[in-house]
Amino acid sequence: MTQEQVNRILTLREVWAEYQRFRNLKPNTVKGYRNCIQRWFPDWLDCDITTITAALVEDRFQTIGKSAHATANLCMRILRALFTFAAVRHEAVSTNPVRRLSEMRSWYKVPRRKRFIGIQHMQAWFRTVLDCEDRNNRDLHLILMLCGLRKNEGSQLKWADVDFISDTITIQKTKNGDQLQLPMTTYVKQILERRRAHKKADLTYVFRGRWKGKAVSEDYRGYLTIAEDSGVAFHFHDLRRTFATVADDLEIPVPTIKRLLNHRTNDVTFGYFCNSVERLRKPMQAINDEMLRRAGLAGLPLPATPAAVQWEQTRPIGLELLESSPAKNARAQINHVDQLLIEAKIIQVLKAAGTGVRKDFYKKLGAQFVVNTREMARILNEMTERGLIELCRIDTGRRCYRYKIAL
Repeated sequence: MTQEQVNRILTLREVWAEYQRFRNLKPNTVKGYRNCIQRWFPDWLDCDITTITAALVEDRFQTIGKSAHATANLCMRILRALFTFAAVRHEAVSTNPVRRLSEMRSWYKVPRRKRFIGIQHMQAWFRTVLDCEDRNNRDLHLILMLCGLRKNEGSQLKWADVDFISDTITIQKTKNGDQLQLPMTTYVKQILERRRAHKKADLTYVFRGRWKGKAVSEDYRGYLTIAEDSGVAFHFHDLRRTFATVADDLEIPVPTIKRLLNHRTNDVTFGYFCNSVERLRKPMQAINDEMLRRAGLAGLPLPATPAAVQWEQTRPIGLELLESSPAKNARAQINHVDQLLIEAKIIQVLKAAGTGVRKDFYKKLGAQFVVNTREMARILNEMTERGLIELCRIDTGRRCYRYKIAL
């Protein structure tokens, strides 16, 4: 090694670039590392890596920890990996300043997430998912819940990996790199067969994204809509924990649960077992049956169409109220007479239905109103407050307010 090479400044940016070249990192891992480095270590990227001392690391660790303890731990683990890599590749790096945190026992204790969908919320969750208008959102949530998959494993599922002859699903890219083959349960097979019946010939992914030939995006947040409508706070990974919890409630052996979740183990004896997808079929079906029983769907076939499509079949009744009123024009001036007219028409429809209980009528009818003016939205809100109608509003973000019956 020449004197020029010894005196050359080695920056954190160069180490990060080398790390990506020599390590076989997944795209999501690269994205997470990059976001962390650019957000929390921008001032260290172009300075000499040997000038980053243990005191500086400890100070930065405390600064990040003020925002989030888990983020602080993650950032320092990434920095530790870069220093370890640099020490192997470059003689100039002899120490790892992140070790100070271990020696001082300064790492934050972050409790493990334990949130899952309990028995008391299972029915509301399933009903809301089945009622979802977005087919991708509806079926992806069902597949993740009933198969216990990670979000990216379900969203990146390809039709080539769905075998309707052997009734199996194969996950090629998993977190630990091991291929995972799962049996299709009765309900899961119905979901996939329904999607196959409506898919285009050139589709690669089961859950198609916005762009041709692409799957649902990694930052897809369809769970927010379902969480809001159902009143059940959850995240995608909570569905996987729910799957494991139901399996444990059924007293399924832990080794079987590990296989279903594709978790590795250090048990030497466990490594001698040969995985058989047929051995997993019975426990998989039992978990699905228990979930559907808790949701009140046991023994019921998968609905041919979501409730949203059923609403569309009765939608003309709701549209008639709007089309026959002076308020359908966005520029029309809504006055008290128009408000009374709309109220009278809704009451007329109620009487025509032969029931005096408006709530029961709307549950039976499933009507849907689409309002294209803010003034009309205000009137319907006032009618709701007065108890004339029972609606819940969904803001579509395009100056259009959709009203559906609040069940």
